Amino acid sequence: RGQTSLQSAVKLGCYEICKLLIDAGADVNMADAESNSLLIVACQNNHNDIAELLIQYNADRDFQNSDGNTALNICGCDGNVTITQSLLNMGCDVNICNYKIQSPVYTACYYKHIEIVKLLVNVKDCDINWGDVTHCTPLMLACEVGCLKIVQLLLQAGKDLIFIQIKQISPVRSKAHHIQNSVYGQQILIRFQRIKNGCK
Repeated sequence: RGQTSLQSAVKLGCYEICKLLIDAGADVNMADAESNSLLIVACQNNHNDIAELLIQYNADRDFQNSDGNTALNICGCDGNVTITQSLLNMGCDVNICNYKIQSPVYTACYYKHIEIVKLLVNVKDCDINWGDVTHCTPLMLACEVGCLKIVQLLLQAGKDLIFIQIKQISPVRSKAHHIQNSVYGQQILIRFQRIKNGCK
């Protein structure tokens, strides 16, 4: 299907073959028809060892596919902590959004990947107030999906976060109409208020 030998080896997870091909001069930044780089393909298939190999050989960490997703955004979707940490160690851009204007931390919040969120919010330059095309921020999303731990992480990561978002569009108010009719939803709102007030 028009794939190079290295593309096939990465997709199949053949580490030793990948290393031989790369050492022989194969392009580590080759992309497929959907603009998925080798690093993105390795992340999509959870081939951690190959992803590490590509990172070591200076594969483009911020390459975007046809949906605008980087390897980090893919990890935010799949919950791959190992590759996320490696990408962060190599200084990847944590704020590159896909074409739906969803950042890696937004994606991780959507899929409730707590450990990924924890890693991302600890990066100094991570913009935890960034909203998608509907202006829904990670904090609003965490309230909507009912993930108390992520709400806590986001609040702990930015002292001014709650005040900024209340001034703009309160996560509680903006999402209340979606969940106010459910008992669980009411519990989340109560918990959110308790967190905001410094309670456990």
